Amino acid sequence: METTEIGNPFFSEHILPFMLIDTGFSHCGGDYIIDRPRCPYCAFEYILSGKSYYDIDGTVEAAASRDLILLPKGDRHFIYSTDADPCEKVWFVCDGELVANVLASYRLTEMQIIQTPHAEKIFNDIYTLSLDRSLTKSEVFRQCSGLFLRLVQQAATAKHNIELQLCDISDRIKFAIDDSAAFDINLDTIVDNCFCTKQYAIHIFKEKFGITPYKYILRKRVNASKYLLSETNSSIREIAQILGFENSHYFSSFFKKETGITPSEFRKKNYKTEGLR
Repeated sequence: METTEIGNPFFSEHILPFMLIDTGFSHCGGDYIIDRPRCPYCAFEYILSGKSYYDIDGTVEAAASRDLILLPKGDRHFIYSTDADPCEKVWFVCDGELVANVLASYRLTEMQIIQTPHAEKIFNDIYTLSLDRSLTKSEVFRQCSGLFLRLVQQAATAKHNIELQLCDISDRIKFAIDDSAAFDINLDTIVDNCFCTKQYAIHIFKEKFGITPYKYILRKRVNASKYLLSETNSSIREIAQILGFENSHYFSSFFKKETGITPSEFRKKNYKTEGLR
């Protein structure tokens, strides 16, 4: 299969936080090979079909359909395809302080292949924007920077979910508790998602963290209670609702049992009058 590429390079004298350098689609056969010894830009590729091969730290790894490939700035980008399994991919090349800062914030600073099933639309949207001649380059870059952030968030989430599945059950339970937006967390639901018995989950959690999951949940509710009582002007009733208690009476009983004083007494001692929301 002969390699064909459709690119849309940008030439800009303006230094902006996010800048597209090039975007495009590639149909890659056995004659496709890229070797950039020290690439001055960051590149993102998304495999639509077939396979593409990447040298990552001296090891050749294959990327297939729905894989996102991050090729960091300053690294060697060595990429090739074969006639046996030709590749179709969409890609963009970018640069700017926002790119570096966002990737560092999400700990995506190394070359890697990440299965990211829903990323194709973002790549297509970036390519479509790059073709819109009714927009200035600055506006294209501005809109694409938002899409770039969403793409990195998707990639980071996908990578984290894969890593989480490789963690032991105690770490997965702790993350589920920490990640929950609710404070009245149902341990049974968390354990079901870990595919183990409740008794086993409690045992290994306590063995690792020195506390049962239930006590850990209680500690988080107490800490949240203390924050809301001392740092906000929410009423006791409102705080009880935020923390998932049936009413303020149950909340007050819980708080006194865990701390030895009532919410009102705690607030009187710790309430901060400045900077309240």
